[in-house]
Amino acid sequence: MSAPARSLVQRPAVLVSVVGVLVLALAWWFAWMAPEGTKLAGIRQQQVTAQQTETRLDLRLVQLRAEAKQVRAAAPFLEHFAQAIPPVPDAPDLVVQVYHLAVANGVSLQSVTDDSVQTTGLGYSTIPVSLSVAGPHDQLLAFVSGLYRLTRLLTIQSVSLSGNGNLNASSFSNYTASISATAYTTSAPKAPAGAS
Repeated sequence: MSAPARSLVQRPAVLVSVVGVLVLALAWWFAWMAPEGTKLAGIRQQQVTAQQTETRLDLRLVQLRAEAKQVRAAAPFLEHFAQAIPPVPDAPDLVVQVYHLAVANGVSLQSVTDDSVQTTGLGYSTIPVSLSVAGPHDQLLAFVSGLYRLTRLLTIQSVSLSGNGNLNASSFSNYTASISATAYTTSAPKAPAGAS
């Protein structure tokens, strides 16, 4: 067979081989690479979403740490507030505090009365309190001053002083002080029995 004839016979074989390789490459691309590329794009999208979520969570963690720090800093004030304005009326504790104050100041606690809890609509309720104490003038003044330093918050509306002797003459004369005050609680007043 002559060289040109052999060349013609070999050319289609080369073309068939080249076309076969191209067909295989295309089949490989569509059968394996395209699906894997889609999977890779999905994984990349998941990674972006995960990074965005992580960033949001990191910011939230920073906020929560700052809030926890504020809570720790405010805890002593909240504890003091809870003692000053307790969540229950707790009249016996108030009476004990007033009694100890009277003993410490050398006056005699004659009576302590508290009326029912009255709502204010402002997140706390009030308890009207009436006190009657007797003793020397200076000790009574010390007692009244001490009411403002009780653990329990107590505000004084009026003080009426009566007794024998001149108020300016002697600190040893006996007097009686009638005091109208208000205690506070964060509890709401109880509804009367039978009310709905």
